[in-house]
Amino acid sequence: MEPPLLSPVAVEAAPACSPAAPLSFPQNRHPSLAWVAALQEALLKASLVSANELPSHLPLAVLTDLVAAAAETLAAEETLVEVTPPAGACVVVVGDTHGQFHDVLRLLELAGCPSPERLFVWNGDYVDRGAWGVETLTLLLAWKVALPHCVTLLRGNHETSARGRVSLCRRAAG
Repeated sequence: MEPPLLSPVAVEAAPACSPAAPLSFPQNRHPSLAWVAALQEALLKASLVSANELPSHLPLAVLTDLVAAAAETLAAEETLVEVTPPAGACVVVVGDTHGQFHDVLRLLELAGCPSPERLFVWNGDYVDRGAWGVETLTLLLAWKVALPHCVTLLRGNHETSARGRVSLCRRAAG
């Protein structure tokens, strides 16, 4: 069963409630699909408030652990990756997202989430231009760590340049 996706409309219309339990990275360093869904919800809630609210929804320790796990996962891959879907599976290729987090959520809502039956190839350029580069990259890294053989992250020119990194890191750290 795939984790539920929350649309921005559903979250905005939701009544105020007590804050969710603080998100923590799994001790076994292997996030479940439920953890990715909880992360997605936290990122969405932060994106609907203010850029300065991200650290209250996504603790720096969680982001640090996720990036470390993603770095290990990506380092274990070959430089050239061939994506060959199993029989009956499809491949979804997504172009530059440029920090458009809500567009990424909508795409996942329409195409479905990554799974052994639905492989995703993300074409780089995850940040820049859009206001939610940290949220976008964080969600994609979570999918990569949770389902490493179902998600391929390609590097675009925005992942090789220092452009924008300092402001993104400052916003993520609070």
